Amino acid sequence: VDELKELAIVIDSLRNSLLLGQLKSAGEGGVLLSGVIHKMIQDTQERFIFRSSMFIKDVIGVFRQTYTDIAPYLRIPGSNETTLPKNKHLPLLDNTISLLTLMFASVEKGVFEGLAQEAILLCTESLKRTSDLIMNHRGKDRVEFPALEGLLFLIRHLLTLREQLAPFDVSFTTVEKWVDLYDLIQRQVTIHETTRDAKKELETRLRVACESFIDGASEIISTSMNNLNIAITNQQLNSATQPTDDKKVTTSDTFNNRIQEYHGVLENTKLMIRSYVSLLTFYLPNPMSTVILLRPIRGKVQESYQILHSSLLAYIQSYQLSRPEIKTVPPLAFSKWLDILETSLTNRDTIIEDFIYE
Repeated sequence: VDELKELAIVIDSLRNSLLLGQLKSAGEGGVLLSGVIHKMIQDTQERFIFRSSMFIKDVIGVFRQTYTDIAPYLRIPGSNETTLPKNKHLPLLDNTISLLTLMFASVEKGVFEGLAQEAILLCTESLKRTSDLIMNHRGKDRVEFPALEGLLFLIRHLLTLREQLAPFDVSFTTVEKWVDLYDLIQRQVTIHETTRDAKKELETRLRVACESFIDGASEIISTSMNNLNIAITNQQLNSATQPTDDKKVTTSDTFNNRIQEYHGVLENTKLMIRSYVSLLTFYLPNPMSTVILLRPIRGKVQESYQILHSSLLAYIQSYQLSRPEIKTVPPLAFSKWLDILETSLTNRDTIIEDFIYE
């Protein structure tokens, strides 16, 4: 990048509008010198374009990352810290953004669009491969939640890249045209073309990563609730075919265990939700990004809890048990707890209390 910066400085100096204006008003000699400077600008731009193209292929386009390279940017298991400052991104992303900034100021719009499109596509692909490396790493130094942290790492970097592209009011779409040799053999000329939009592909990668995180986190959080719901439902079906005396024995042996299991599942669910919220706030510094990802997860978890709570009440009623000491967390209270948790993302003074049993 340093050589490109130097070339960009030269181009900027030569293109200084005030200097060129003074030369043109300085008579015939000034006009000649102005032509020389224009030629120098063109030559420097050609070198800049060549070096930029090589930088894209050799630096951005070649995947050299190892897990050891990535680890300093990841969350240390059991904490909310990293080896490096949290605002640090992979050099791959920093290099891409720096290159785009330099090219935008140094070359013509059409040239910039072509080079930028290639750089963005290669950077996006490399970031996806980096995410896969995190998710598939099996060493002792792996992160606490490989699948989810790999996705959040990708989401964070793609969000930053998208944000940095906003100031460039250009098209990142290219159209490639070619003629199939087989058509020529058949004495036909058919022009084929494909269109690629680097920014659109970035958005697609980002959307898929967000959806994968939402589905993965929702499934993990809801699994224990869904399993308990299945167990309660199966037990009710089995008890429906039991004689009354056997049902009483079953109630005596299993009822307290089921209630204890319910409380355990509820506490485990609370811990997992807070753990994943902590992950979100670590990898996504912008609270609104965290809220956007959290809300669909919240919806899926609330739905699972609503089903579990309904099954639990039916389970209690099926044995005609009326015991005031048995308390549950109503779905509305569960939802309010999630409301408070979400509010805490944008208001640090929010106090997150425990579930309210009724």
